[in-house]
Amino acid sequence: MGRFTDEEKTKRKKHRKKWNSTFKGIRSAMLSGSRRRAALHGLENNLEPSDIKIPVKCPILGMTLAKVPGEQAYCTPSLHRIDPKGGYTRCNIIVISWRANNLLKDATQEELQQILNFTDNPIQYDETREYHDLG
Repeated sequence: MGRFTDEEKTKRKKHRKKWNSTFKGIRSAMLSGSRRRAALHGLENNLEPSDIKIPVKCPILGMTLAKVPGEQAYCTPSLHRIDPKGGYTRCNIIVISWRANNLLKDATQEELQQILNFTDNPIQYDETREYHDLG
């Protein structure tokens, strides 16, 4: 028999879900996640809970940060390392939206510039451009 009864497991799961949807719960999850990733990759981590400050709006995209229960939404707060080679230190982290963090994760400056260029001047169909033959 397990440590907890089914009723206790259900109660704990409900409490954890409620806790994880609060900003204190999100901060706690960010802290434990940063510690786990730092240990996995051999990075420094000297963060304290008070070092993780969750702004009302994403400083990059301007969207209101909020936790959507049960899913990873664009507006979910996400811990970002400013210098990806650095560790999890107070001077090297910022909380931004999951969407902004995902965009920054592995895009190069050149790729981001190409996206900007495209949005300023969308590409039109061009008969002279080479296309795959799907014939």
